[in-house]
Amino acid sequence: MGSPPMLLNLAFSIADQDTQVKLKLANRLYAQKSYKPQQDYLDLVQGSFKADIKLEDFVNNSAAAVQTINAWVEDQTNNLIQNLLSQNDVKRDTRLIIVNCIYFKVNISV
Repeated sequence: MGSPPMLLNLAFSIADQDTQVKLKLANRLYAQKSYKPQQDYLDLVQGSFKADIKLEDFVNNSAAAVQTINAWVEDQTNNLIQNLLSQNDVKRDTRLIIVNCIYFKVNISV
């Protein structure tokens, strides 16, 4: 099996060659706002997984964090995934949430 970047490139090359295939991958990390990721880690996440990191306040404002994450997921999946997280999913000791969205649509004739 190939590495994640190789698999991403393969998936996108297939989607680029066929207009009937819609493929969208979206990756994001949400970290507690007091978390200060090292630059090497940010570079790895961006380079290997095409992901970025957003800082949220899980400790004092988890409701807003849940709303922000759910809105991003809805947008990335053309509103097919709604309410990925509930308020109960984010605790005061939550430090990192990793989100991976895959939107894939193809018409298959049988």
